Amino acid sequence: MIIAVGTNGTDLTRDGGKTWKKIGSENLNAVAAKGKKAVWAVGPKGMVVKLK
Repeated sequence: MIIAVGTNGTDLTRDGGKTWKKIGSENLNAVAAKGKKAVWAVGPKGMVVKLK
């Protein structure tokens, strides 16, 4: 599984990038994960979100 974030939102792929599914619309700058249940992202002005 790969999660990509950016100004247009959050996208997820489960097939190595062949297909993508939009899972959020927040403007985010970076994402980090430690397992499937600990996925966090940060955005502008100190915004922090937990991805589910």
